[in-house]
Amino acid sequence: MTRIEQIGQRLRDGSPLDDSERELAARIVFAAGQAFYDKSGAMFICGVGGDVGEDGLPDTVFVCPSYGADHSAAFRRVTLPASK
Repeated sequence: MTRIEQIGQRLRDGSPLDDSERELAARIVFAAGQAFYDKSGAMFICGVGGDVGEDGLPDTVFVCPSYGADHSAAFRRVTLPASK
C-alpha cells in the first residue's frame, strides 16, 4: 500500500493524521485543484472598472469562472433605496 493509500485509509477510518501526512494531503488537494481547475467551480476577479467608491470598491468587477476560460461576467455596483 502506498503512502497516499495509507493516508486515504486513515481518513476513511477517522484516524488523525500526523504533521507529515497532513502536509502531503494538503499538497495532493492543491495539485488536484491545479490540475482540474475547470471542474473545481473556482472563480476569481479578473478585472475591475469604473470609479472607486468611498468604501474603496470599484463600480464594476469582472469575474472569470476558471483559468483559461474564454469569457467573464461583469457585476456592477447598485445603490438600493433605504428601507423604511
